Amino acid sequence: MLFIHYAQHLEEDSTMTVAQFFDMHYMHGIVFDEDYEQDMQLPFKTFDFSPLPVFVFQHYKEFDIIKKTSPFIIKDKINTSYSFYLSDAKLKGIFHPPKFS
Repeated sequence: MLFIHYAQHLEEDSTMTVAQFFDMHYMHGIVFDEDYEQDMQLPFKTFDFSPLPVFVFQHYKEFDIIKKTSPFIIKDKINTSYSFYLSDAKLKGIFHPPKFS
């Protein structure tokens, strides 16, 4: 129907471009003129959703709200001294931390 209707408009005005045709029929809303019935048969002029099935699924996700606790363990005493104590014999190798005299 689109091409037939465009051809009818070309008979009336031979200088009409495809862009002008689309502008006339789709950009200015519904115009009640002499070819209104043909205009309403063009694609996307009317909203007929009858062949389109519409399904709406609502997915409910259940979750519990848990009070968030801190992942860090805070100690009562903070060790500020740096210890070089090595108890394992395998850890005693050629690399040692600096020694102060």
